[in-house]
Amino acid sequence: MKFSLDMLQYELEKKSISCEIRCRRHQYFQRFQLFHAEEAILSQECLYIITQNIHADPITPGQKQPFTILYLYKPIFHPAHDYAYISEPVSADYLLNALIETTDSFHAFKYAVLDMLVRQNNIQDFINQISEKMDNPSYIVDSSFQVLAIQQADEIPLISATFKHLVERRYVPIHTVVSLLNSDSWTHTAPSDLVSLQHIPQFYRPFIKFDIRFENRLQGFFFIVAINHEIHPGELDYLRILEPYITKFFYRNMKSLSSKGNYYEYFFKDVILGNLKDTRSIEEQLVPIHWKPDDTFSVLVCPVDLENEIINQTIFSRLMHIDDGKPVIIEEKLYCVYRIPDHEEWNNLTRQLDKLFNQCRRHAGISEPFSGFYNLNQYVYQAESALSLGTGKHPSQYFYLFQNYRMQHLIDICSKHMNLNMLCPMGLLKLELYDLRNDTQYSNTLYHYLKNERNVTLTSQQLHLHRNSLLYRINRINEITAFNLDDADLRFQLLLAFEIKKHS
Repeated sequence: MKFSLDMLQYELEKKSISCEIRCRRHQYFQRFQLFHAEEAILSQECLYIITQNIHADPITPGQKQPFTILYLYKPIFHPAHDYAYISEPVSADYLLNALIETTDSFHAFKYAVLDMLVRQNNIQDFINQISEKMDNPSYIVDSSFQVLAIQQADEIPLISATFKHLVERRYVPIHTVVSLLNSDSWTHTAPSDLVSLQHIPQFYRPFIKFDIRFENRLQGFFFIVAINHEIHPGELDYLRILEPYITKFFYRNMKSLSSKGNYYEYFFKDVILGNLKDTRSIEEQLVPIHWKPDDTFSVLVCPVDLENEIINQTIFSRLMHIDDGKPVIIEEKLYCVYRIPDHEEWNNLTRQLDKLFNQCRRHAGISEPFSGFYNLNQYVYQAESALSLGTGKHPSQYFYLFQNYRMQHLIDICSKHMNLNMLCPMGLLKLELYDLRNDTQYSNTLYHYLKNERNVTLTSQQLHLHRNSLLYRINRINEITAFNLDDADLRFQLLLAFEIKKHS
């Protein structure tokens, strides 16, 4: 098996043997031996131990002759450029034994991991094993930053609020995910390099990030956090060599999760798209979810960001963990259905969703609570309307309740079929014309008077008018329009006309 100079340096320094590398990094060897000058052919895959000083750098006065480890990556011998040396006064035999122990230790670890795969140990066992080997805590997450396994080290929650949340809640907070994805260190990592060292202020400690990929897609991440000691370049090479094993552990765990996962997905898609309307079939398929068809529900919709799969997966995961939501992705939209036990639970749900979407800066709309899962398809239209109207009118907000856009929704529908001015009573048109000609505000007075259900005290306070002044205006409005404001139907028509003018 290949072994890098960085890995060698890492292991030797753990034995208190100082090793300095003076060559290109990421060079690997498969064996080592003492160098003999009479050797005619040198192997590219061998690390040679040379007991004489061959490097060009001057030696510090009084320093003993260093033993030099020379790695030949080409048939041609270039001692001035391709070597690492031991600055400790150790014998060649001692050094050779240390190297054998070092590589044997790594081989033993590699075979221990392989044995865990054969015995089908779970991913938590693997995390514990590699954390012990690296002497730093590690954890593994899926692409939505949901924790699959984490070493239960006592130090982790003490590092920061982020790590405390990660251990207790088993996922990385959304604001931290956004910080990670937007950080220079994260975004400047070459896609071809699965392993990188990250220095991101939000995490307070450097850490190794290992991208887990299979089927040409990013599926998750493996992290090692610098707590007990600083990250060494040799540890990155360890992970590069262990890449197949890490991926297999991850893939096996994801397969086991999927077997318990979104069994409702295709059923929900059919109901959302209106392809399934049979009440008996719907009732049967709700049984495994422990939902009843006549419960109260609400449906949320948000667009999928085609350029940021990680954010999509993160939002998907968060929606699942807010009040046991049931998210599905259909084409380029993410839908999530929630069961609403009571009004207090509804308020709590909307607060959490508002916080989520504002943190990740993604727009979403949600329907009003409705009774009957059979009606899901109809209320999807409410959620989509809230999303469309909300982003158009209030783009700086991110979460939209349909109840706040109900009137605008009604007006938009009606405007497609008729001229909405037809819904405006003639008397109101006269009143607006009178205001225009006489510079009065009778129309605005009438609007507030009706909105306050003809409460004189409340209306006079809102308009900053004396009570008698308001009564005078109401009398003048009645004279101009000939309205009978005791007529409830007329009041409804007037308020509707006002709302049409307000939202048009």
